[in-house]
Amino acid sequence: VKISDEKLADEYNLGELPKLVYYRHQIPIIYENELTREEDVLEWLVQNKSTGDEDDVIEDVTSKTLGTLIGSIDNLVVLFYDNDDEDSMQVLEELEK
Repeated sequence: VKISDEKLADEYNLGELPKLVYYRHQIPIIYENELTREEDVLEWLVQNKSTGDEDDVIEDVTSKTLGTLIGSIDNLVVLFYDNDDEDSMQVLEELEK
């Protein structure tokens, strides 16, 4: 999923955007490296993924929906991004390919 809500990003103490967060059993794991290095991101996701065959879909959600997803899905990756930030939009474009 993806979300562009700076207040929510502040609430989650994410710092500078864009930030990729993987939720496993409701526990956030923040990707701290360069988001444009696709192989590194993929390796990080594989290392943190548990079993499951869920579809890989990126959808835009509200903060309320995000809370519901975190509470009901064991494995969830969230891209917090800023619509006005060039790096955020570049990462989003690459991930949606």
